[in-house]
Amino acid sequence: MNTKRVLFGILAVAVFGLTAVSCSDTAEDDSLYTQSIEKGRIKTPPPNG
Repeated sequence: MNTKRVLFGILAVAVFGLTAVSCSDTAEDDSLYTQSIEKGRIKTPPPNG
């Protein structure tokens, strides 16, 4: 029973360690989602009243 807990603990640490190492740099991914727009192209609705 004690051996099962030790092996499970080692397995859990290995899984968490691999997931922490495999994540990519988020700064590289941000360039895919950044977009810009000119302020002159934004049309505001007329005020009510």
